[in-house]
Parts: sequence; structure tokens; C-alpha cells
Amino acid sequence: MAWWPNRSCFAPLAQARHATGCWTPSIALALGETAKPASRSAVLSTENQPRLTQREQDVAALVARGLSNGQIAATLVISARTVETHVEHIMDKLGVSTRAQIAAWAAENP
Repeated sequence: MAWWPNRSCFAPLAQARHATGCWTPSIALALGETAKPASRSAVLSTENQPRLTQREQDVAALVARGLSNGQIAATLVISARTVETHVEHIMDKLGVSTRAQIAAWAAENP
């Protein structure tokens, strides 16, 4: 893919693929590859899915669009501190540590 001059920045993703045997669907799509189909039990199981409140889902979607906390606050008419708290709760619930990981989750869970 010509628009990625250096794919080495995706080394951590490659390590995850090696560990799990597949990309997540959003990563596979971004790399122009096909993800391994999920097992039937994984598709049917919803108990392992993190449960975000509607507001947290709204914030996650705006994070995925690349908005800053201030921009999200203005969009949702809440304070930037409240957005920060929502982002922290989202990260805790999803077990992630970056906004990019929130965006990847939001892409897979529209």
C-alpha cells in the first residue's frame, strides 16, 4: 500500500497477530488483509463484551473521529473535565491505554 511508507510502526500489532493468530477486523481492513473468521462461540458470546454507557459510547465515537477533549466537550455541551472522566472510564472498561485503542474499538463496535 503506497500511502504507508513505513509499516514498521505496526510492529506491536504484528506481535499481537502472532500471539492471537489473527488481526481484529478493523486492523485487517486497514492493512488490506482478511481477518480470520471468529469462532462461533466468540460470535455468540456477549458476556465478554465491555458495557459502555450511552454517553461513553458517544464519547468513544467522537474520540474515534479524532476530536480533542475540548472539542468533545463543546459538541456534547459538557465540561472538558467530564470528558476526561468518560475517557478514563472507557479506557478502564476496555482495558486499553490510548485514544487510538478506543478508536479501534469504536470502529469495531459502531
